[in-house]
Amino acid sequence: MENQMEMLSISTSPSNNEEPGTRSNNKNDENDEQRSIDKSRDVNQRAAWNMLSTKICYLVSITNSINIGIVKEKLLRQNMIRGKHLFCHFILQAQLTSSQKTHVYATLVAVINLELPEIGELVLNRFIMKFKSAYFEENYAAWFSCLIFIGHLINHSVADEMLGVELLTLIFEQQTTFSFEIMRVAIQFLEICGKNISYVFQKWLTEILDKIHNFVNDKQIDIEDRKCLNLRLSKLLNNQFNPKYLDLVPPYACQTTHFSTLDSVENNESYTIGYRYDPEYESNEKKYILELQKYDDEEESVDYY
Repeated sequence: MENQMEMLSISTSPSNNEEPGTRSNNKNDENDEQRSIDKSRDVNQRAAWNMLSTKICYLVSITNSINIGIVKEKLLRQNMIRGKHLFCHFILQAQLTSSQKTHVYATLVAVINLELPEIGELVLNRFIMKFKSAYFEENYAAWFSCLIFIGHLINHSVADEMLGVELLTLIFEQQTTFSFEIMRVAIQFLEICGKNISYVFQKWLTEILDKIHNFVNDKQIDIEDRKCLNLRLSKLLNNQFNPKYLDLVPPYACQTTHFSTLDSVENNESYTIGYRYDPEYESNEKKYILELQKYDDEEESVDYY
């Protein structure tokens, strides 16, 4: 166990800082000791899968605002295409249990999405599915958590602004009575991604803000709750929807935006995180390495200045 943790440990020391284009080389180095192992055998693939699961779980669990860049690089050294459902599962699990790190997990997804968009889309769709099931089951804690995470993905342009409109429209149309918590989370959602939404849906946003304002001024609401919501609403409007959250996505980066909607994502979509035998294991490993090399070459060819 000590050797495993040493291999997975994250350090911010200069020795762990890599020059551009070296990621694939490091992956090759890590695989040197595995070359003599016959990966066509089920037992060896199963062992590799278990190690992949352990690494992804560990890296997601230790992610914070300081080491997020290094965690991203270490994740991409794994075959994230093979482990995409694992990554999605561990991100969702971490978000539901550690919502105070929502902005960190969403930023990690955003920087992964820059290089592997299919993983960003998978995570987004999984959170939409979880939101829908939790919302109609009236699991408030779960759908609140998913809503805020999706808000961060909209802020990072991983998800389209239209999804934010759909989510709040659903909440305001379906709810027969509004509670302090629902209004609080609606304001928090707009604090995160209201600026992006305002660029395209200003009229709709004005209508939503009017509904929130009417609720806040309802004299039947507890006076302390009204004061709390009024304060957050005032700060939101005064800051002109400028979110103060972690953003490590480079300004020159071309983010891939996914146009998933509530209707386009079906709850019966398969998200299998169990082991499956791969008859073309070695070939798929090589394809993944070549895919990352392509992104490295593209990054090196961009003139940032």
